[in-house]
Amino acid sequence: MTAAHYQALSEDIPTDTPQYFQFIENHMGIGSQQPAAPAKQRNVMTAAPVARGGSVPAMNQSQTRVTLTPEMRAYAEEVLGMSDEEYAEAMVHYAKKGQLKL
Repeated sequence: MTAAHYQALSEDIPTDTPQYFQFIENHMGIGSQQPAAPAKQRNVMTAAPVARGGSVPAMNQSQTRVTLTPEMRAYAEEVLGMSDEEYAEAMVHYAKKGQLKL
């Protein structure tokens, strides 16, 4: 596409004009073809992400539950050397201090 753009400029075709876009399409082999069929609408069912044990109750077993993403779990284990429970407890602690929004 970049090559087609510079070719159009070298042929003094003004950019952002119908002639320019027609030139680009023809150069790329997509111009003057049958109109594209409309994209099929897909009914996609979405699901909640898999937690795999990432939902950890807070240390005082209150109503507060923390769901850790796989990235959070990996960071807690690999970087901080903490268990999921320890990491979740720390999140609740900082949330209560107003330093983290859950």
